[in-house]
Amino acid sequence: MDKKIYSALWAAFLMAAPAFAGPSIDGRLTTSLYAYESQLTDTETTTYTRAYQAVRLNVGNLAAKRLSFHTYVQGTTDLSETADSDPRLRLYHAYFSYKTKGYELRLGRQRIYAGTGYGSIDGARARIRHSDIELLLYAGALAPADRSGEIGSWDEGKLLGARLSSGRLLKTDIALSFSLRESTPFAYTGSITGDKQTPSAIERMLVGLDARRTFAGGHSLYARIDYDLNDSALRRTQLSGRYALSSKLSTQLEWYKRAPNIYHNSIFSVFPSKDYQEISGRLHYRATEQVQLTGSYAHVLYDGDATLRFGLVAAIGTRYSIGYYRTTGYALASDGLVGNVYWQLNNQWTLRGELDLASYERYEEADRDELFSSGFGLHYRPTRRLSTEMGVQGLRNPFYDSDMRLFLRGSWRFFKGSK
Repeated sequence: MDKKIYSALWAAFLMAAPAFAGPSIDGRLTTSLYAYESQLTDTETTTYTRAYQAVRLNVGNLAAKRLSFHTYVQGTTDLSETADSDPRLRLYHAYFSYKTKGYELRLGRQRIYAGTGYGSIDGARARIRHSDIELLLYAGALAPADRSGEIGSWDEGKLLGARLSSGRLLKTDIALSFSLRESTPFAYTGSITGDKQTPSAIERMLVGLDARRTFAGGHSLYARIDYDLNDSALRRTQLSGRYALSSKLSTQLEWYKRAPNIYHNSIFSVFPSKDYQEISGRLHYRATEQVQLTGSYAHVLYDGDATLRFGLVAAIGTRYSIGYYRTTGYALASDGLVGNVYWQLNNQWTLRGELDLASYERYEEADRDELFSSGFGLHYRPTRRLSTEMGVQGLRNPFYDSDMRLFLRGSWRFFKGSK
């Protein structure tokens, strides 16, 4: 992270420290080790080992009861070989929050989910709420794609927008959103002249409307429309509904149409592209308190082609499940069988296992290839704050004679002060 960022964060903490009336701290440290050994067909065995260290921290009562700080940082490095990019430090979010009953203000790196606007920004977000009407405003530079500690540049990329939502109209939750996302591609060297080329900024400007209505008896309806102001075209249209036929049987239907997600004036916009549609359905049946059956179906329509997907899953309580799935059409044919076991032995030990069998076509009129994978995991939680986990996975397919993976993780949660 840039030294100026560190200095600013430390200064904020030091200024707030004398006024601490009893800070509340909620944090988690997680250490993970991921190793795998693979052997490509007719080649030597290759081994990789990668370590991860993650820190999640929430600090409340900073100078005022309503002021808090939240961050999540992850560091990773490869222990088996040296790479120029290692060790890596990724800052997913780090922001201050000032929150009252009617509004909240956030400043720093944060994730935005606001209808048509989504992404990570280094900037500000304000949420204002009165009765059941809420207004969300945000603006900031796009965070670096590698989630580094450097602050994003407004000139290289930005995201700004607003979302207004209310539940007053006929007991329906309605939201209207607007977003502007703009970024400048990396400079490149021209293949003909050899001169360095600096592309112009590319942008996407969207407005969206979504509505949700929940009815008595477990029924619901949802609709969404995203409109591209740059291209004067619909970018996304979606309609879904759930209907409870009885206390044990329910069905859900969904249709949506999407256009390829291409920025306005991007170089890819010169290539022809077509919308695609998906019609899907789901049927859920609770035979008993412990036995549940779920069937799903989807028909994806491309330009001149289509894909069919079908799935059936049977679950026994929370411990066991077995499922079958099949895909045909544009994605070629594939069939698979998957089984899962999740068994809590006692309050401290939990066992889980998975087995996958599949056959699929890599290209038309070819013999089917087979894939086999299995996994085993053991979770141990001796105390409320400490937990450990170990997992092993094996894989075999036409490309690998063998592929073994080992995952170890330890997590410790700590508290201080009132929560």
